[in-house]
Amino acid sequence: MSYAFGRTEYYSPALQLAGVKLTYVKDPSPVTPPSTNAGRLFSIISQIMSSGLFLIQFVDWWNNTNGSKKNSINTNTSPPLPTTVQTRSTIGKRQCPLCRQPCNVPTAVLGSGYVYCNTCISDYVKRYQRCPTTNQPVTNEQLIKIY
Repeated sequence: MSYAFGRTEYYSPALQLAGVKLTYVKDPSPVTPPSTNAGRLFSIISQIMSSGLFLIQFVDWWNNTNGSKKNSINTNTSPPLPTTVQTRSTIGKRQCPLCRQPCNVPTAVLGSGYVYCNTCISDYVKRYQRCPTTNQPVTNEQLIKIY
C-alpha cells in the first residue's frame, strides 16, 4: 500500500533484500520516424522482412505439428486399399478377405477377431505390422491359428 502512495521505493520486501531499486519513467523518449528517404525505405524493408520471417516460422511450426500427428499415427508405409468395397454379404464365411480364396489354415487376429488365410495375414503383418481391416498395430504373436 505504501508503494502505491509513493511512500516507499519497494513494493515487496524481497526486492528490498535483493537490492532492486524501482524508478518511475518520467519522460519516455518518443519514437521518431526516419527523416530521409533512405531511412524510410530501410524502415519499410525491415518491417517486411520481420513480418516475412514470422510468417515462415509460423508455417514451419504449423507443418511440424501436423506432421508429428501424422507420423505418430502411421509410422509405416500405408497398406494398400482394397480395389472394391467389400461387405459381409460378398465375402463368404470361410473366404479370406485378402486373397478371396477359401481359407486353408484360418488364422484370427487377436484383438480384432477377423479371420484370414495364415499365409496371407502372415505376409501382410510382416510387411505392414497392421491389421488390414481395422488398421490397428499387430505382431506375429497376435496371430492365432484356428484348427
